[in-house]
Amino acid sequence: MGPAGHLHASYAERFRCIGPACEDCCCGQWTVPVDEAAYGRCQTLPAGAVRALVEVAFVPVAQVGAAGGGKRFAQIRMTEAGMCPLLADDGLCRLHEEFGEGYLPQACGVYPRAHTTVRGEPETGLALSCPEAARVVLLGPGLMVEGRGVEGDGERGSRDAERVRFLRVRDFALRLLGRRSYPLWQRLMVLGLFSRRLDAVPMAAESLVGEFDAALAGGQLGAALAALETNGEEQMDVVLRLAGLMLHRSQVLPRFEECLDGFRKGIGYGPGATLETLARGYGLAHDRYFAPFFDRHPQILENYLTNLMVQSRFPFGKRWAEGGDAEPIEYSMTREFLSIAAQFVLMKGMLIGVAGFRREGFREAHVVATVQALAKHFEHHPEFAGAARTLLVESRMDGMQGLATLLRDGAGGNEAGLETGQRKPVLRRRVPGRAVAAG
Repeated sequence: MGPAGHLHASYAERFRCIGPACEDCCCGQWTVPVDEAAYGRCQTLPAGAVRALVEVAFVPVAQVGAAGGGKRFAQIRMTEAGMCPLLADDGLCRLHEEFGEGYLPQACGVYPRAHTTVRGEPETGLALSCPEAARVVLLGPGLMVEGRGVEGDGERGSRDAERVRFLRVRDFALRLLGRRSYPLWQRLMVLGLFSRRLDAVPMAAESLVGEFDAALAGGQLGAALAALETNGEEQMDVVLRLAGLMLHRSQVLPRFEECLDGFRKGIGYGPGATLETLARGYGLAHDRYFAPFFDRHPQILENYLTNLMVQSRFPFGKRWAEGGDAEPIEYSMTREFLSIAAQFVLMKGMLIGVAGFRREGFREAHVVATVQALAKHFEHHPEFAGAARTLLVESRMDGMQGLATLLRDGAGGNEAGLETGQRKPVLRRRVPGRAVAAG
């Protein structure tokens, strides 16, 4: 079982830190962990200015009452301005400059590369909280390349067979993202349907891929998906609630606040706003500014989803991917799909608002800035993906009709081709300010 060559992530190799030219330096506004090995190496530095800075900056977590471990033995004490004290005036790291990369904490040496493994095989994505990494991912061509085949009957036996199944399903998902004969929202709906089918018959991956490939080639799925109804107010409500996650559990940084402000203005958020008026503004922003831009640049959202899949070890998830030869680990492709769908709905929703704010001036730079600001705020919270998935489930948006409501383009009422009489009844209620009123 398995294709002659599977798709492999190669794009992280294109990343090069641009140092002082970066518009949002990674050396500030973080809680940066210091692993025990790096902490020990830095205790051997010769006396001097850098050694003195390290002794002040590297604080064992036991001294600040934080949870610790090998990768978080200590943390960097930032300056009053929120920057790393080892950062020189030219924007470069003094520790790296004087003593080399080998002395850096693991987090500093690796970021923004996101090293992962799939049953022992390494793969690397990029954290989009880095502006330059976001440019590499969103604006670059061909994130995945054809790699070597993987046999399922080698010395490692069951582990290789499981990895072949993982790659076969992921190859299907990644190639599905590139089927532009279907709108992107329909491609995601197909992936959601596939996820449910595979969860029901876990060992039927090969036959399911063949079945879905044939249905996609024949065009049978498009008409059925197009018949699914949507609801602008419900889509808007979930986007607002997703945007509200984590706002009161972390610092709201200026770039993220700027992004939220553009989103608010782009959909008409303000005193007296209701879900109906916001959905109308949201639909107009989509149809007039968002859709024309992404019609010209379809690879941007496809690349965003591709990187998200690589980082999350979609379709079976991180715990499964790191399971090795241990006892079989239960997984749910549907659960992993819902996490990706929730993050995509939030990112797309914020981009729609920003496009409405920028109007004809909406450019690639605004996309990169929005994606990077949201990634820095949300995606470094270990609870975020689970909380976003739970929100969809609790909102009853995890079924196919609910996902159509969230994913379908132009869900702004009559602008989206729906007559008023077709829409589900929604209370004309004011929008709770906590959802998008940061700070």
